[in-house]
Amino acid sequence: MTLSPAVDPGPRVPADAWRAWARPALTIAAVAVPAGALALLHPAASLIVLVPAAAVAWRLHGSGMEPWRPHRPDRFPNTATDPSLRAYARDLRWRWEHGMELAGLAEVGTNGSYRGPVLTSVAQRDGAVIAACRVDDEAAVAAMAARRDVLAAGLEAESVAVDQAGPGSVELTIGLREAGEGWT
Repeated sequence: MTLSPAVDPGPRVPADAWRAWARPALTIAAVAVPAGALALLHPAASLIVLVPAAAVAWRLHGSGMEPWRPHRPDRFPNTATDPSLRAYARDLRWRWEHGMELAGLAEVGTNGSYRGPVLTSVAQRDGAVIAACRVDDEAAVAAMAARRDVLAAGLEAESVAVDQAGPGSVELTIGLREAGEGWT
């Protein structure tokens, strides 16, 4: 999921509300139906299902993985297919705000407000990750180009190349570090 206002979550689909409640509904059915069937045999027999379900619920409480809470489907456009690039492209959403702030291209307020380039999609091209972003003004493109090295460090990348894709739109070509000893 998108954790930051620095990342555009992607288009909404009318059925998203229904899909968000699918997992909680299936979880309740997976526990209630067997517990109810076992309760017909003997009231204490339903504990065979209810005790493990309660243990799992207790273990997952507060983890963000609770099966009884609705989760909005992830619609962020990520078309990277190479396994190593896909992992970085997926995690770029969590690196983006920090990288932009570190490079001096964005400001994050104390209330969580964000002002700076907004990540709109990621893809791959020729062994690199392409991050498309939306900028407010044309001066941001020159600032990104001038701070490529700091931006690469903030995004945990080998290199960053800045290309203007159109008015108010920028593409960053992100070269990944070689995985090896010393890199984490």
